[in-house]
Amino acid sequence: MKSLKQLLINAAAATGLLLATTFSANATLITQDIIAGGFNIATVEIDVPDEFLGTGLIDTAFDGVPTLVSLNFFGVFPALEIFDFQAVINTDDLFAGIEFLAIDAIDSDGSNPWTYQIIIDIFDPSFNFVDIFDANNDPVFFSADVQLSQAQVNTPATLGLFVLAIAGVFAARMRKS
Repeated sequence: MKSLKQLLINAAAATGLLLATTFSANATLITQDIIAGGFNIATVEIDVPDEFLGTGLIDTAFDGVPTLVSLNFFGVFPALEIFDFQAVINTDDLFAGIEFLAIDAIDSDGSNPWTYQIIIDIFDPSFNFVDIFDANNDPVFFSADVQLSQAQVNTPATLGLFVLAIAGVFAARMRKS
């Protein structure tokens, strides 16, 4: 009887932890690398608010979401100024990632800032391109071979489930010993 009572207490605590994690979450983050000419030139991270999940396509041009969280060039230089950002995501399938991305930005390298123009459309790659210009507006890099990496979707509820699984394994090992 005592072990059943302990099991119910543990289950209630785990459920409370899961619900607290889920309800405190207010966004889903999607991270993807931008690969041009075989080089990883940037990493983009966008935020999809929970109220838009499961609503189909969202477009920054019409819905104001998703929003840009971070944009880093070559893993070193965060975007200093973003002139244009547009992303389209299907919120019914977040793991499909970004369907359309347009970015016009300048990096934060103070001594020699580069300007980046990126267009990626996964359904019509014939329009995809990346242009990179140096501080003198001279072309540094151009590629029409542009794609996005597999989307990494970070949902806080997933983290809660992971914590619960680890706690369950730990509790089972404690019980055996």
